[in-house]
Amino acid sequence: MGPSNAGQCAWAAGPGTQERDATGMFDCIPVVVVDGDTLRCGDEMVRLLGIDAPELLGHCRPGRTCTPGDGKRSQAVLVGLVTKGGARCERYGNDRYGRPLARCSVGRIDLSCELVRRNAAVFRYSAIDC
Repeated sequence: MGPSNAGQCAWAAGPGTQERDATGMFDCIPVVVVDGDTLRCGDEMVRLLGIDAPELLGHCRPGRTCTPGDGKRSQAVLVGLVTKGGARCERYGNDRYGRPLARCSVGRIDLSCELVRRNAAVFRYSAIDC
């Protein structure tokens, strides 16, 4: 996946992002799909809350237990969900790599829940209500 922007503040207004509002919501514009559970929002990497998607080929390090499945398919499902524009997200802290964890949606579709519904990810790490 390459270097992340883990040390940067994800909520400062920067290229392609907007400052979060008083509710902790922010717009992910432009949105780029990195893999099945990670978005790039402008210059920031954002991890989708509550799910784990299969890794892209070569990204599951030796000794790590990775979610089984096809990482390219998972990525393609997420691309299909965000093709019509940006996502609206709410921050829920950071993951162990310092990336923001967020619950994101496009229109009325919650991306984490929809990825699980389409068998492109599994629930993991945080309990979320779909």
